[in-house]
Amino acid sequence: MLEELEADPKPQGDSVLQLIARPRDTNAFGDIYAGWLVDQMDQAAEVVATTVAKGRCATVSIDSLDFMSPIPVGAKIEIFAGQPTLGRSSITVPIEAWITVPGEGELIKVTAGDWVMVAITKAGHIRAL
Repeated sequence: MLEELEADPKPQGDSVLQLIARPRDTNAFGDIYAGWLVDQMDQAAEVVATTVAKGRCATVSIDSLDFMSPIPVGAKIEIFAGQPTLGRSSITVPIEAWITVPGEGELIKVTAGDWVMVAITKAGHIRAL
């Protein structure tokens, strides 16, 4: 099964966010910079976590974030969230970012990581789920 995934990789989880890479989000070389992409992935993780927690959440860490491919301007970016893992007050959300380059049509995995979110009160204190 793992060999099949490596031979024909596919996004894991549900599509949470879709957007287009724009020129204003590029580095000096014309590629989308990593910080912008991480921000989008963080928003996707927050969508999942706040739904599960039924309220406010905050990011406490991002584990194993590796970048595999640059993102050109005009690419469609799709962010997928896998099945969250629940702790007492934490929610770990696996997040993947994939792109489709105009004219190519093929999905390309750009990065993936695990977002660890905690449920918090209105005052910003950690709370149980």
